[in-house]
Amino acid sequence: WHQLQPRSPGSRTRKPADPAYQAELFLSGTLDQMGRRIKDLEKNVAELMSQAGMEASSDVSESI
Repeated sequence: WHQLQPRSPGSRTRKPADPAYQAELFLSGTLDQMGRRIKDLEKNVAELMSQAGMEASSDVSESI
């Protein structure tokens, strides 16, 4: 938690008690988790398509 630094060089140093810092940590963690879940979902869809005898597409929108 303490390793995150402000993105812009001129901004003030954030501390763990800062609500904006806490919100940034929460959102960052949430987005990372969502990204992992999307990748897992894509993998599962590709496996199901393979089991069904369909060719999996690298672009999900093409198969919809």
